Amino acid sequence: MTDMSAWSASSATDAMDVDHSCIPLAPSIPVIDSHMYLLVSDFDVLGIGIGQYDVLREEYSVDKYCDAIAQQAGGNVIGFIVMEPNRPACIMGPHKECAGWDGPLKDVSFFSRVALGTPLSSGQGHTAKDANLCLGIVPWVPLPGGKDTVKQYLKLAKKNAGDAWSRVKGFSYVLEFKEAGKASSCHSVEALEYLGRKGYPLDVQIDIRQDGCKHGKDIINLLYKLYGGLPVHWGCGHGGTQGRSLCHNGQATIPQPGTEPKATIIIGQ
Repeated sequence: MTDMSAWSASSATDAMDVDHSCIPLAPSIPVIDSHMYLLVSDFDVLGIGIGQYDVLREEYSVDKYCDAIAQQAGGNVIGFIVMEPNRPACIMGPHKECAGWDGPLKDVSFFSRVALGTPLSSGQGHTAKDANLCLGIVPWVPLPGGKDTVKQYLKLAKKNAGDAWSRVKGFSYVLEFKEAGKASSCHSVEALEYLGRKGYPLDVQIDIRQDGCKHGKDIINLLYKLYGGLPVHWGCGHGGTQGRSLCHNGQATIPQPGTEPKATIIIGQ
């Protein structure tokens, strides 16, 4: 299990130095926006018709985020955790018909510039004073590629992140629009175990409305394999079955007392 105390301490320290000029403070509990997206103008939408979602071709950076927060009544947002925006990418890297990891690595570079306060000359919607608003970065990871592929990708991601690598708090893989079985393959199992050993949680996004329960079942099978056949319980919504269950927008855990956790999965829809 990831040591969240160290994570929280580092984030809280960073948050103390945030320039709040773009965010109206209210006498309320400080809030960290734990799941948000920043899009640059070259963002490409995965699996969605371009004409239907032309709005996603625009740039949505820190400036527009601050404008949106300013329109909300109350709230004391001291920072955010930025998620990968589901760019098209080839699991195994570049080949003649695919740019491979270019898109996700561009995102790592962009998020890192936000975190370090080092915008390009073009700006991209953020400035040096926005640096400490970025408390965490959760990039894409080629989960179905297996451990060796993930290790290779993490080396490139770390290079792209530079001094902002310490802001990387976990990784994400979106199952929306994916065929059933990707998340529970033997390669995904070894990749998840590797991330767990490195202390990184995995954020998994599913779409029950469009895809049904197939991806939820995939995650159950993934954990079942990870723990060598131990039973895993599935709970819908915020309820659940007996024991510690896999819950919507919650952590996936094995309901076996005394079992050493091998990985942490955050489920979102």
